[in-house]
Amino acid sequence: MGLTRLAVYRPVVALTVTVAMLLFGILSYFSLGLEQNPQLNLPIVTVQITYPGASPRSVEEQVTRRVEDAIAGLGNIKTMTSVSQTSLALVTVEFQEGIDPETAANDVQRKISGIRRDLPAEVEEPSYTKLDFNDVPILYLGITADGRTDDTQLYRVADDLVRPRLESAKGVGRVVVVGGRQPEVAVEVLPDRLRAYGVSVNDVANAVRSQFVSASGGEVKSGLGENARRATIRVDFRESDVAALAGLPVAAPDGTSTELRNVANVALSGKEAEEVLRLNGRPAAGLLVYKQSSANIAQTVDVVRPLVAQLEGELPSGYHLDVAVDLSTSVRQSISGIQEELVLAALITGIVLFFFLHSLRSTIIVLLAIPASLLVALIVMRLTGLTLNTLTLIGLTTSIGVLVDDSIVVLENIFKYLEHGGEPKQAAIDGRGEIGLAAIAITLVDCAVWGPIIFVTGVTGAFLRNFAIVMVAATLASLLVSFTLTPLIASRWLKGVEDRSILARIARSWEPLYVQVERLYGSALHWSLRHRPAVMALAVLVFASNFLILPRLGSEFVPEIDNDTVTVVGELPAGTALE
Repeated sequence: MGLTRLAVYRPVVALTVTVAMLLFGILSYFSLGLEQNPQLNLPIVTVQITYPGASPRSVEEQVTRRVEDAIAGLGNIKTMTSVSQTSLALVTVEFQEGIDPETAANDVQRKISGIRRDLPAEVEEPSYTKLDFNDVPILYLGITADGRTDDTQLYRVADDLVRPRLESAKGVGRVVVVGGRQPEVAVEVLPDRLRAYGVSVNDVANAVRSQFVSASGGEVKSGLGENARRATIRVDFRESDVAALAGLPVAAPDGTSTELRNVANVALSGKEAEEVLRLNGRPAAGLLVYKQSSANIAQTVDVVRPLVAQLEGELPSGYHLDVAVDLSTSVRQSISGIQEELVLAALITGIVLFFFLHSLRSTIIVLLAIPASLLVALIVMRLTGLTLNTLTLIGLTTSIGVLVDDSIVVLENIFKYLEHGGEPKQAAIDGRGEIGLAAIAITLVDCAVWGPIIFVTGVTGAFLRNFAIVMVAATLASLLVSFTLTPLIASRWLKGVEDRSILARIARSWEPLYVQVERLYGSALHWSLRHRPAVMALAVLVFASNFLILPRLGSEFVPEIDNDTVTVVGELPAGTALE
C-alpha cells in the first residue's frame, strides 16, 4: 500500500524513477550481445594432441592413456572420455557443476605439462578448448586465384597476408586457415649416400630436429625405392631456410660429419594435404573467422566485412578474397523474426484487451505494463550477463501474456471504486489495496513455475536458465508496475463512466457474443457439477492417455533448423586418395 500511495501522491518521484529505469533498460538493450545460442559456463575441457604419423593404437598407448592417468589425479571430475585415431588424441573432461571453467582448463593444462617430457618427442603442443556452443566461425572466407595456382601459394597468401590483418580487427578472437597446403621443406634421404658416409636415418633426423623441432623422422615414403625414407620438416617458406638446411652438418657415429645435401635431397614443397577446399569449383584456401566470446556477432561481422573488401584490393594480382558463408545473416534473421513476433504479440494483446475492456484509455494503461516490464527485464539480463539470443527473446515474447495480468486486475478494481463515486487518487489506492495480496499470489505462483528451472544442472539447465531468468524478471517487474505505474496513471486519466467513443461502441458490439459464450460456459459448469464422477473419469482418462502418447514422441536436444544450406556427406572406401 505504501508503494502505491507514494506513486499516487508523489508522481514526480515515481515518474522520475520510472523514466530512469526505462532509460537504463534501453541502454541495456543496445549493450547486450547478440548470439544464436546462450553463453554456457560449463566446466567441460577438451584436450587435442597431435602425434604425426602414429597409428590409433600407438596414439592410445603412448599418448591417450598417459594423459588420462595424469588428469585422473584432479578432483571434482564427473566424466572423462577419450578418442584415439590416426595422428590424433582427443580427451574430454567434464567437471562437477560449480567448478570455474577457466580454473578447470588451467588445472588440466598444468597436469599435462607435468608429463610433457614423458610423451613421444614427435608429439605437438596440446591445444585446450572449453565448451562453447557459440565458438563457431562467424565468417567463412575463401582465397582463389585465376588460372593454375600452387596450393602452397594459396596457403601463404591466406596465412601471411590476410590472417594477421583479420585477427587485429575489433571483436575477432582468432582466424584459422584451412585448405591449401602448408609450406614445408621435404628432406628425402638417399640410402646409398647414407651408407657411403656412414650415417643413418636417425642421425639425419636428429641433426634436423636440433634445428627444426617439428621434424618427424623415419616416415616411409613409397615410390622412391624399397629402402627410401624421408623426414618431413615444417619450416617458414623462405629460400634461406632451404639453403641453411642443406648445409646442416650431420654427425656420424665415428665422429666425422658431412653436410645434409650430401646424403639427402632438400627441396621446398607443401605438407601432405589433409583436406581439399574448393570455392565455386576452383582450388581455394579458407579462413575461418571466430569472434571473441564477449563480442556481438553482428557488430563483429560489420567490422570484418569492410576489411575483407579492403584486403581484396591488396592481394597479389589474380587473387580473390570472397565471403563464402556469413553466419550473422541467419542469426540476424532469426533474432529479427523473434523480435517481430514479440511486437506482434503485444499488438494482438492490445486488441484483445480493447474488446474486453471496452475502453481505449484502460487498454493503453494496461499495455504500458508491457514495455515497462520488458525494459526492466533487459536490465536484469544485463546485470546477470545474459545476451540477446533465441531463448531470452522467446522468454520475453512468452512473458507478454503474463505481464498484463496484474495490471488488468488492479485497473478493473480501481474502475469499480470510481464507478461508486470514489475520489480518483483514493480509488487508485483502495482498488490496488483490495486485491494486492491476490496479485502477489498470482505472481509468486508464476515465479514458482519458472524459478526452479534456474537451478537445473547440465547443458539443458544452462540453456533453459536464460529463459527462466527472463520470465521471472519480467513477471516480478509486471507486479511492480501494477503497484506503481498503473495506479498512478489510472488516478489521473481513468474515468469512472462508460466510454462512449466510436471505438468503444465497436468493442461493445461483440458483447452479445461474449454473453453467449459465458452462458454456454455456465451451462457446461453446471452440468459438470451435477455429473462429477463422469467428469473426473474423463479427466483421468485424458491424463492416462498421455502415458501412451509420450513414448511415441521423438526427443532431441535441439530441433532441426532450416538454415538454407545443403550439406552432402559421402563415405569413400578406405585408402582412397584425397585428391
